[in-house]
Amino acid sequence: MRRLKRGIGLGLIVGALMAAGCGDHKTTPDKGTQTTAPSNTGPALTYDQALALVRSRIPSEKYFSNELLPKPGQAAPSFEKREKLRISMPWVFNDELAPWYLAQEKKWFDQVGLDVELVAGGPGIDALQLLVAGQVDIGVPAGASFVLHLRNSRTGSDVVAIAAVQKNAPISWIGLDSSIPKNQRSTFKPTLKDLIGKRVGMQPGNDFYLEFALEKAGYRKDAVKFMQAGFTPDPLLAGVMDYYFGWVNNQPRLIEQAGYSNWFALRSFEVGVDEYCDVSVVRRETFEKRGDLLRRYLWALNQGATFIVEHPEEAAEVTARRSTDVSLTPAQVMRRFDLQKDLMFGNDHQPLLYMSAERWDSLAAGMVQFKQIELPDKK
Repeated sequence: MRRLKRGIGLGLIVGALMAAGCGDHKTTPDKGTQTTAPSNTGPALTYDQALALVRSRIPSEKYFSNELLPKPGQAAPSFEKREKLRISMPWVFNDELAPWYLAQEKKWFDQVGLDVELVAGGPGIDALQLLVAGQVDIGVPAGASFVLHLRNSRTGSDVVAIAAVQKNAPISWIGLDSSIPKNQRSTFKPTLKDLIGKRVGMQPGNDFYLEFALEKAGYRKDAVKFMQAGFTPDPLLAGVMDYYFGWVNNQPRLIEQAGYSNWFALRSFEVGVDEYCDVSVVRRETFEKRGDLLRRYLWALNQGATFIVEHPEEAAEVTARRSTDVSLTPAQVMRRFDLQKDLMFGNDHQPLLYMSAERWDSLAAGMVQFKQIELPDKK
C-alpha cells in the first residue's frame, strides 16, 4: 500500500475489497477529475529493449520458483514434527483469502503438521515488510509488482515467490453497455481500441498499466483521457467516466449491487499486460533451508484452491463465515468465485498455483520501461 507514488500501486485496488464484500455503495457520486496532462513523449526504451535488459540483469529465475509446488494428485507430504507458520495476508479477512480459510477449515494444514496463523492485512499493513522484518514466515502481497519493487529497491531484500493463487491478473477496465437495459447482462467484448478517445478513470499511481497497454499496441498515452478515480465505481455509474479501472472479481459486484448488470470488462491480460496476484513469498533463507515446511504449506494451499473449483457452494459457505472483517453472504462469495475461476486456472495450461518465467520477465520489462523499477548496475 505504500508505493503508490512510485507508480504501480496494484494494492490500491484491493481497498475496494472491503466495500465490495460489505455491499457498501456511496449514494453521492465520486466526481472524477482529470489527471496531469499526459506527456506526448514515449518511454526511453522499447519493450523489447527493456525485456532484453531484464533477462540479462534481473532474470525471474532469481526470485521465483515452482520447485516446491505439489504434483497433480500428490498425496499429503509426511512430517516428523508439527510446526507453527505465520502468514501475512494481502488484505483484511474477506473472501479474497478463501483458499487459506479452506485449508484451515478442512484440516489440510493440520494434516501436514502445520499450525497456521493468518495475519490480517489492511490499511498501512505491508505483507512483505512483515516478511522482511521476520514477523511472519510467508508474505502474500496482492500483486507480483510488489515483489519486483522490493527486490529492485535500494533497500531490497532477497525473497522468492513460490505460488500464485490468481495466475492471470484481475485488473480490468470496466464499462457499462448502454445498448441494453441496465438489468441485463452484457455480451460485449471490448478491445483496447474501444478505450481510444474515452474517459478512463485510474487510481493515483496506476496509470502505468494503461500506458503499458497503449504502448504495446502502438498508441500514445494521450489517445485516452486519463481521469483520477477513487476506490468505488460511482463515477462510472454517474456517467462521469466511460471506463473504470478495478479488479474484475471485486468492483463488478458493487456495480451489480447498485442495480447495473450491464457491465463489461477489458481484462489487462487480454491486452498483454499481466501479473500474478495473491502471491506467496518467502525469504531466501526459508526457501533454501525449510523446503520441507514450504512443500507442506503449498500442498495444503493447493487443496484449498482446488476445493473452490470443485465444490464452490460449500467453499462459499465456509468463506462467508470466516470473512470476519466484512459481512458477506454465500451468494456474494459465489459471485466472486464465478468471476475469478478462469483467473485461478490461468491461460498457461499449467496446474493451479504455477507461474512462468515469461510472465515475470514481461511484467518486469514493463516496469523498467515505464520507470517503475530501476535495473541494477551491470557487473
